[in-house]
Amino acid sequence: MHHFFSTLSDRMAGPNAPLIVLTPNQRLAGYLQHGYGEWQAKQGRSEGKAPLILSGAAYWTRLWQDKEKRGEVTHRLLTPYQEECLWQKIISEVSEPHFTYTESMAQLAQEAWALIWDWQIALEPEAFSVSEETQHFYEWAIAFQSCLEKERWMTGAQLLNHFSFAHEKEAVPLILYGFIGEPPALQQLITLWKGEVFTPLPKALVSIGKVACASRLEEWQSVSRWAKAILQKEPKRVGIVVPDLHRHRKTILRIFGEVFKKSEFNISLGQPLIEYPLIETALLLLQIGLKCEEGRLTLRETSQILNSPFVGEAEQELCRRAELEAKIYASTEREVSWMLWQSIERKENLCPHLYRRVSQLVEGFASLPKNALASVWADIFREQLQTMGWPGERTLASDEYQHLGRWDELLVEFSKLDVPCGSLSFVSALQHLACMARQEIFQAKPEGEAGDRAPIQILGLLEAGGLFFDHLWVTGFSNERWPPPLKPHPFIPFQLQKEKQMPHASHERELNFCKRFMRTLVGREELIWSWPNEEEGRPRSPSSFIRDFPVVPIDAGLLAREEDKKQQIFQSQKNEYWRETLTFPIQPGEEVKGGAGILREQSACPFKAFATYRLKAKSLEPAWSLAKTTRGKRVHKALQMIWQRIRTQARLLAMPSEKVTGLLEEVVAGVFEKACQEQLSCAQALHLEKKYVESLLRAWLKVEEKRPPFEVVAVEQFKKVEIGPLALTLCVDRMDRLSDGSHLVIDYKIGRTALSQWFGERPGEPQLPLYAVVSQIPLQAVAFAAVSPEELRYKGTSEKNLGIHGIIPLEKMRVQDGPKEWDNLIHHWKHVLEKLATEFSEGVLDVMPKNRQTCASCKLGSLCRSNCSLNSY
Repeated sequence: MHHFFSTLSDRMAGPNAPLIVLTPNQRLAGYLQHGYGEWQAKQGRSEGKAPLILSGAAYWTRLWQDKEKRGEVTHRLLTPYQEECLWQKIISEVSEPHFTYTESMAQLAQEAWALIWDWQIALEPEAFSVSEETQHFYEWAIAFQSCLEKERWMTGAQLLNHFSFAHEKEAVPLILYGFIGEPPALQQLITLWKGEVFTPLPKALVSIGKVACASRLEEWQSVSRWAKAILQKEPKRVGIVVPDLHRHRKTILRIFGEVFKKSEFNISLGQPLIEYPLIETALLLLQIGLKCEEGRLTLRETSQILNSPFVGEAEQELCRRAELEAKIYASTEREVSWMLWQSIERKENLCPHLYRRVSQLVEGFASLPKNALASVWADIFREQLQTMGWPGERTLASDEYQHLGRWDELLVEFSKLDVPCGSLSFVSALQHLACMARQEIFQAKPEGEAGDRAPIQILGLLEAGGLFFDHLWVTGFSNERWPPPLKPHPFIPFQLQKEKQMPHASHERELNFCKRFMRTLVGREELIWSWPNEEEGRPRSPSSFIRDFPVVPIDAGLLAREEDKKQQIFQSQKNEYWRETLTFPIQPGEEVKGGAGILREQSACPFKAFATYRLKAKSLEPAWSLAKTTRGKRVHKALQMIWQRIRTQARLLAMPSEKVTGLLEEVVAGVFEKACQEQLSCAQALHLEKKYVESLLRAWLKVEEKRPPFEVVAVEQFKKVEIGPLALTLCVDRMDRLSDGSHLVIDYKIGRTALSQWFGERPGEPQLPLYAVVSQIPLQAVAFAAVSPEELRYKGTSEKNLGIHGIIPLEKMRVQDGPKEWDNLIHHWKHVLEKLATEFSEGVLDVMPKNRQTCASCKLGSLCRSNCSLNSY
């Protein structure tokens, strides 16, 4: 690299100036600019001139813009998206009516157009008649070229050809750095302008080798720990190459974020602009008028608007917008209409500022033009966002401020769609803007030393060519990825691509390119190549290019699996326990309503019980959702109505089948009557649900017929009870009196259940144990009635054998350290439940989940902020 900088300095000292250095990408250009400045400072030449270093694409565009300012051009240069829109227009106009058009065709055509100019391929009908795809492209390209000539437009792909034949005064000394396999159009221009191609000459490497990893995930974890070990010794420039970085960016960001500070590493690739919350919110706000006028907002879109900090007065109305969201979720609509929003707001007056803004947007939408130029729509979009108070009242963070700046630039670029799109409808204009935001890959510049100057640089494969690192690790170097598989362009004749040695068209060309490119990957002290032994469920082998490299002797601790490392730490631990118990006792006059659910949640997690029953916290669930809880209530109600009429098993057995069917239809219709009135929009779903419940109840009655004789003495019986210092309202689903006078209490369940949930110091289902403790009528058995297709049977325990399948005598229960006598079991339950009741009453609210499943099924994680990271269990 110093040799290259010295060459530049010598050239700059000569009479020919300025000197232009072109690179294949902007990252390499920035690296050379910074490196040349540092080299000059070390040489004591800080006052000297510096060359202009740019990516090739940026330089040709800049050269054209300079000519435009001087009034020396007769054509308009189209932006890439303008060109794509023109291709869309040409394809739709030229193609036959039966032709199936897809959005990707315009992009493929645009790529093919660039290739035929770069590789100097003539558009001849004979050459392009080899397949249906190439014939279509030829017709489109001829029409596209004719349109360009007629309108005096030019594409970026034609710039090299234009400058090759430009006047001599435009030719300046050029040096190409980092290019491999230059296309003929660039070679021709360099020859005419007497340019020079400079090949990076790396120094001899101290260490080069290969490493095999079990998987891609282990590979990235290993390289992160390897980089950490290097930086802990001394500051170094570390490069990490990930061939398909765009696919795995989020995973790699998470892995390196756990090991390094944000300022210590930089991922070169950004993400689509539309994925940033500020921009996503802007595009959603622009749709409000259309959706409220012609359709509805989904619940997700509504929640996003109500919770976004980028909408006006979001800070002022924070709590009231949450309340409005809860009101909307409590409605029975699957989507949120403007009428629903208006009715809630007029009645409750929850969010006057937001309501005023949305009202103005909806009213203004009706007066918008049906069609207008993109530049007109850009001004309208700005006004609409201003109406909604976007980007909000709080101060934007540094990256958000950059997103805002890029959005303003995007609207300026969008305005240029006057050419070639002409007049657009509101929907078309918004679709174009969203598409531009989706295609725009953007990465905010971090503060401080982060970014391109960060010690660890994570790059895509082609970005790393020509960059110099002290240590470099290239990941994913399996035989399936390198050399890359052939991928000839479908719109250009394959034989032409082979003859011209175009990218991805022949094995010979790819092998030659790979050899040349690998020589540009430089690690002064260390260069490591790695590959996963397994990927996507298939075995992988190392690339043939690295098979002869020695295996790198890296510390096994660095390459150990993360799970193994955690296990080693855990096994070497010396635990010291300390627990701070947080309490907030029930205050005098405080009313706590609930039943056995209080004890169930206290057992599962004290904080969850506190948040649910004292803070009244709950997750938002759509009222129309056919969740298991809703189905369970309907099954409970139907069984209650059935046994209130039948009462005894004898009467059930005496009923003809058609009478049983009639009873079931009548009962289920009554249960679903209210739901059908409230949920007209999902009548078909409710009809199917009714049939399902009918069949489920019919199957359950068959189970009841096979039991010994019984009489139902109570159904859905509410009862005030006291357990310890706590007063609860208990509801028992059903109590049966058996032929011998014994009593069985039943709890209906429509999901899977386990008897183990009755036992231990933290029982998962305390309702039946609680009823057994407080019941004035001595009970001889408790049981779940599993009313579900997966488990249609009784599951319980009893003082003695009752002859009911699934109800096991206590002495035969396989419960570790559990009581074997009925009276002892009741005493044990009383002790456990009184302890839970006392803890709740005294306000014990520790975040202490019983197990992993407790957090997995809890929807209050945003309150306790446990993040469900229960690795200690």
